Amino acid sequence: MEERDETAQAKQEIREEVWTALRAAGAARFPGAQGRIPNFTGAERAAELLAAQQEWADADVVKSNPDSPQWPVRTRAGSRARPRHPAP
Repeated sequence: MEERDETAQAKQEIREEVWTALRAAGAARFPGAQGRIPNFTGAERAAELLAAQQEWADADVVKSNPDSPQWPVRTRAGSRARPRHPAP
């Protein structure tokens, strides 16, 4: 139980750092970064970089979250007629 608490705390600290960095860079898009998977300026470029990876080309299935920053990834997955599985 203690290890799980430490892991949860470490993950939360990383989230806070990422949210702070996105705000400081002016990269967080509406509705903001805090408390969510943030939409960010550059999500489209990140999807391009992902699609350029060999692992992407080799993948039979793509799993994604329904959050807006992953929309460009889902679009690319759909354009390749690849099964998409949203995260539960």
